[in-house]
Amino acid sequence: MPVRVLLVENDADQAELLEETLLSLGYEVLGIAADAWEAIEMAGREVPDVTLVDVNSPGWLEAGEEIERTLRAPRVILTSGVDDPRLGGPEESGYFGYVTRPFDGPKLRAAIEVAIFRHRLEAILREGESRFQATVNAMAEAMVVTDPHGMITFVNPAAEELVGVSADRLVGREAVGAIELVSEQAKSFSNPIPEALASGGTQALPPDCCVRTARGDLVPVDGSVSVVRGRGRAVLGTVTSLRNTTAQREEERRLKASEAHYRRLYNGDIWATFFLAEGGRILECSASFAELLGVGSREGMQGRSIREFLPVPLEFDYVSAVLKDRGRVLPHERALRRIDGATLHVLMSLESLSDGMGAALARVMNVTERRRLQEQSEEIRRADAVGRLAGGTAHTLGNVFRVILGSAELLAEESLEPSAEEDLGLIREAAERGAAMVRDLLSVGQRRMTRERVIEASVALREMLPMISERAGQGVLTLLQLPAKPLWMRGDPDLLAQAVGTLVDNGREAMPRGGSISVEITPVTVRPEDADWAGGLKSGEYVGVSVTDSGQGMEDDVRLQCIEPFFTTKPGHAGVGLSVASGITRQQGGWLTVASIPREGTKVTIHLPRVGESDVPLG
Repeated sequence: MPVRVLLVENDADQAELLEETLLSLGYEVLGIAADAWEAIEMAGREVPDVTLVDVNSPGWLEAGEEIERTLRAPRVILTSGVDDPRLGGPEESGYFGYVTRPFDGPKLRAAIEVAIFRHRLEAILREGESRFQATVNAMAEAMVVTDPHGMITFVNPAAEELVGVSADRLVGREAVGAIELVSEQAKSFSNPIPEALASGGTQALPPDCCVRTARGDLVPVDGSVSVVRGRGRAVLGTVTSLRNTTAQREEERRLKASEAHYRRLYNGDIWATFFLAEGGRILECSASFAELLGVGSREGMQGRSIREFLPVPLEFDYVSAVLKDRGRVLPHERALRRIDGATLHVLMSLESLSDGMGAALARVMNVTERRRLQEQSEEIRRADAVGRLAGGTAHTLGNVFRVILGSAELLAEESLEPSAEEDLGLIREAAERGAAMVRDLLSVGQRRMTRERVIEASVALREMLPMISERAGQGVLTLLQLPAKPLWMRGDPDLLAQAVGTLVDNGREAMPRGGSISVEITPVTVRPEDADWAGGLKSGEYVGVSVTDSGQGMEDDVRLQCIEPFFTTKPGHAGVGLSVASGITRQQGGWLTVASIPREGTKVTIHLPRVGESDVPLG
């Protein structure tokens, strides 16, 4: 399709000559207008590809913008010479080329083709610029463009909204002053735009970077400053991208707070937590779980097998079943073994995780102390029940022995044969021994009123020395070991003497061929971890009153039962001696412990609460 040309020429002869030349070059002449306004009218009917305008045609300069807008075609100026003052420049007059007289074919063709090419190229550039402008304006990120000197040449709407200043007030200003970047703690730092221009590279914004808005607010942002280069790598300016990270940083703060809350729960003191792999391997655990089992750190637990901490290896079978069946086990009591061999009683729950990794979440609570207190409570209830039974029986037997003793006293007043008197002595001895047993039974079954006070242990033991020597009997060496400094304790002296006397009796009976009995006073400190041997004592300071014999000693199975009422390995004995001593000690807020080595002897210790010197009453 031939190029269509609109000719604006007020000289008819010149117009005819130009028309013939254009036609000979293969162009189509849409029409000839005498002035610019007629050309505009003609272009309204049919748009040309190019317009040839003679500078002598009326209105060619005045109507230039209208011609450009209406004709939408490049203009080529026809002039007498390049020094024509009416030409100005293309930017001023809006033309794409010119031809000087005389007009010949080659010059016309060259001017027309160049004008059409330039017009099309500028149209492409304008379209690309329009698309770029639309893209940048639609971006959520703020864009700030500067020249090589750091002066702002362009900002998009997102930048206007971020800073709170319109584009017309930002363009032309120095970027360092117009876009104020500070740290989140409102501390200024080096602006990255001059640094990017100086280094010629890209500068990332600091992690805690903020933009100070026109209202003085700090808006957290991230982004970068990049240098823009042209031909020959010449620096054309910079492009700064800023992204508002308010929501992101709020989410980060929320996640950190949530993580801290989770860690507090995960490492809590009540419930210890660990994750198990299918084979029983510990993947992760809380610090409290590692501490519970006596392992120094969480890292020391990772990779170990839970089987190491199960007293019975077969107990892992139910854990394995939970992992395999992806089930759940509600909290239940089980035993765990610490790294030092001590046994713990815990409440444990298990729940298989649906993460495809065959793992389970386990939570445990240490209930060792609670179980010990329960067992202690059961023992006390059992002892009380036995005591009530013993008390009832003792009353009945006491009446019987009183009748026997009364009858024996009446018979003793009669004149009896020597053999009868001997038999009567045996009867009285047996009845008195039975009455003593009744008194012991009543001690088991009754809680007498105590007269507790602060007593000095050494003084109390010295007062007991005659009683101790008498009850130890002949053939038994008695030793009294007292501390160098006074030890004060709280207790009832009479009850303490009764308990010590009972222990001396037991020691004498354990040495039928004689031996030694040592009574010793020592200070004792009970720590929380000493619950296994301290028999329920609260942590604190105590005074220990120990009675040690060199008798036959006891095996462990006998030692564990020796305090129980009516337990005895000696024929003809009631088995209430240690029970009486234990009951007396508990009644005073203390506890009894028994240590024994077979064929070497037994040590029984009464622990009573110690009183500091500052708490000892004056006088």
